[in-house]
Amino acid sequence: MSELENIIEKCIGDELPPCEATCPLHVDAKGYIALICQGKFEHALRLIGEKLPFPGIMARVCTHPCEAKCKRAEVDEAIAIAALKRCAADYAEGVEWDLSVGEEREERVAIIGAGPAGLMAAYDLRKLGYQVTMFEALPFCGGMLRVGIPEYRLSREILQREIDDILSLGIELKLNSPVHKLDDLFDQGYQAIFIAIGLHQGIKLPIPGADLDGVHIGLSLLRDVNLGQKVKLGEKALVLGGGGSACDVARVARRLGVPEVHMACLESREAMPAHPWEVEGAEEEGIIIHPSHTFS
Repeated sequence: MSELENIIEKCIGDELPPCEATCPLHVDAKGYIALICQGKFEHALRLIGEKLPFPGIMARVCTHPCEAKCKRAEVDEAIAIAALKRCAADYAEGVEWDLSVGEEREERVAIIGAGPAGLMAAYDLRKLGYQVTMFEALPFCGGMLRVGIPEYRLSREILQREIDDILSLGIELKLNSPVHKLDDLFDQGYQAIFIAIGLHQGIKLPIPGADLDGVHIGLSLLRDVNLGQKVKLGEKALVLGGGGSACDVARVARRLGVPEVHMACLESREAMPAHPWEVEGAEEEGIIIHPSHTFS
């Protein structure tokens, strides 16, 4: 037995490991890491798939709170749980997903929005046998996974592949189909409606100059870039905010060719809401960070 396998075996005994307990979906991290140790990538991916229908996506964008609770950190440092999930997703070959559903039911469910929440709900409901239709206003599926997360963080090929896996359960998808009245769906025979429209609207700061040319809302900028629209940013850009989206905007600006990009935030460097690896990634790309700055 390898050293890593010994660590896994002695992690917490028969109790629910802290990493799994902390995970919002309670994915069996201990179990799939043990399988990866044995080179059983396909088995590991199937185990992940029991709780999470898009493992390759989440392995790239999850903030992995599980690692903060990893018992190995009491010895040296946490096991790279998210990276190992990505390893399973990337190295497993020929995995045949369980596409079976429960006993077919007559009840029809409409889901408004085909982003991560809508996809997860559609997957769970279809596995239970419900007839599921997703209505999406955009011309493609994925929601903020597609228009809010930069492509350098989440490959569009992987995103589409895992969306297709979910749809293959027999879920109907209607694109370019915004819903304006819930009564219309009930009139069409749907017995239940799940609203998963997400939060696509950014916030403009109520400060002087916020309406001037050249001022962009972060989420809107990411959306425009992901939709392939041209965005003009000039030779020098300042991003107001210190969260994960601010880091994404700053790094996208660099990729759009802006020579000098700055970030300014209210918080101190240590208290920035972005995760440490997001801040470090921005700095590695030459983003200049100004912590403890206010805007008025």
